[in-house]
Amino acid sequence: MSKTSNNVHTIFANSVASGDLGNASLDAIGKIDDLGAIINDALGMPTLDISTTEIILLSILLDDSSSMESVRDDVIKAHNELIKSVRESKQVDNIMVQCHLMTAGLLYPFKLINDVENLKLSDYRTDHNTPLYRSSVEVLAITQAKSQECLDNYQDPRTITLIITDGYDNASRPVVAADVNAIVSDMLNSEKHIIAGMGFDSTGHNSNHFEQIFLDMGLKQNWILTINTTPSEIRRAFGVFSRSVTSASKSAASFSQTAMGGFTTP
Repeated sequence: MSKTSNNVHTIFANSVASGDLGNASLDAIGKIDDLGAIINDALGMPTLDISTTEIILLSILLDDSSSMESVRDDVIKAHNELIKSVRESKQVDNIMVQCHLMTAGLLYPFKLINDVENLKLSDYRTDHNTPLYRSSVEVLAITQAKSQECLDNYQDPRTITLIITDGYDNASRPVVAADVNAIVSDMLNSEKHIIAGMGFDSTGHNSNHFEQIFLDMGLKQNWILTINTTPSEIRRAFGVFSRSVTSASKSAASFSQTAMGGFTTP
């Protein structure tokens, strides 16, 4: 982990010591150049500033490839509606959110959901490739680091990550699907994380296409959702996810039930 800063190195060392991450996950994380700087930028607000001991960490990864251009406006609106919907739940004081673009990187670091501003067209440009595996490793590593920060502060974190894409990976080398799978498997085994995939069928692919991509990445089938790229379908899908977040954030027991059940029904 020589590519990370001392602080991030300590965070991951603690994750390994606690059994939350294994060697395969560390090898995957080590493939990302400048990951220490990436993580430090994304950690955002210190969790010690939150009075409650139970914390929900919500991470969103948006595909910003050129093929997403046709749904760009709809994704922006759906993100804003997702934040608004979760914000209206009773657990807003302990929900932190971060958002990343696959190529452009960090949109905003971890912050309380009440402090998240609406996305604008200027925030989300869709003119890139699809580094799905690399960016997934980055976001999951950041999520794990933030979770370990909570644990080091004697807080009880639970995390929910949503990965949104409309196609195959084409820009992640040397990171491959197996690297994502290693991290996902370790995180899911700890029973403190939900990792969801949403596949946008903007290029004529079918549900099996996205299911296989996400399954190769280690996601559970009940947390894979494939949708058509119509405004109504996109709103519905984000609505399904927002209900899952709201349900999972109620309590530790609710989180476990939601994790086992998968996406809530519309």
